[in-house]
Amino acid sequence: MKVSHKAPIRISLFWIWLLTGILSLSCETFRENPELGPCKRGCVEEQNICMLQATSSAEIDLCKESLAKCILRCEREFP
Repeated sequence: MKVSHKAPIRISLFWIWLLTGILSLSCETFRENPELGPCKRGCVEEQNICMLQATSSAEIDLCKESLAKCILRCEREFP
């Protein structure tokens, strides 16, 4: 009597297919808002200008803090 080895392969391919489908659906829900990118770029551009004008470590720290606040604002405005 011959034993078919195709059944376990079909089952494992089914699980791989199912897992891939579930993961791809979950990835779609985590896409960033397209408006978030330009907002963050604006924050980085502001920080670059701030860093170029900074003359002390305290001013550099303020630039970094401003960047963090700006990015948080963007994430609140464009979830």
